Amino acid sequence: MICGRNCTEDLPSGQPLPFLQVSDNIRHILLRAFSQVRAFEASDVFMEILSRLFGSGSRVKVMRLFLFSPDKLYSAAEISKQTRLSGVVASRELKLLLRAGMIKKKVYVRHRLAGSLAGRFKVGRRSRRESLFALSSRFPFLMPLQNLLINSILLKDEDLIRRLGKTGSIKLIITSGVFIHRLDSVVDLLIVGERVKRALLDATIRSIEAEIGKELRYTILETSEFQYRISICDKLIRDVLEFPHRVIFDKLGLRSYSPHIALYQRPF
Repeated sequence: MICGRNCTEDLPSGQPLPFLQVSDNIRHILLRAFSQVRAFEASDVFMEILSRLFGSGSRVKVMRLFLFSPDKLYSAAEISKQTRLSGVVASRELKLLLRAGMIKKKVYVRHRLAGSLAGRFKVGRRSRRESLFALSSRFPFLMPLQNLLINSILLKDEDLIRRLGKTGSIKLIITSGVFIHRLDSVVDLLIVGERVKRALLDATIRSIEAEIGKELRYTILETSEFQYRISICDKLIRDVLEFPHRVIFDKLGLRSYSPHIALYQRPF
């Protein structure tokens, strides 16, 4: 149980760190850098530029995690797990971002029962302080950072196809949601294939999540199930195909399978 009444908030203090101390007009510099980066299609080149700008690729991962979920509280252990960074590296990046003012720390007190309910020991309550971190809404450079780190090419199509292709005989990959900057979409990935190794697919998805800094919503269907859902105008399939999406890999001939579903055509 988290007791919200017994909590304190440690707001960042001190001068901004050098990685954010670019110049007085940092907003314009970041926006200019963003427009230049968008010209690159290769995600590894993009990541290299960001790493040089902010000091390390691990910092970019942590910053993206907070920017994608501005209202969420994370413990250091959760950040380490979701970004696949070691505890030491994650703690180092958190300290840097905290001192820079991009994130804030809240200290909560957790209460739990202690002792034996059988009566051999006295039952009491133990308290433990836990530090949680969240994005600071008062940080003045949130908008340019969001443009630079979120509204950008998160992963090259060819890279996504290559990585998912190793999990089985993939027939169709449709991207939506975070990959096209539409967070209201029902899924981020729709995958159709045969003999897909679920454990390997889950590991691949977790690896991609750590890279882009956000948990992905994805659906995997066998070809026969996908064809059946198409034939009955299944709601999930309609919610994907009738709204903004991108077909990045198609061995099925999607149009021939969806005569009753209007594919979304307008550019987004």
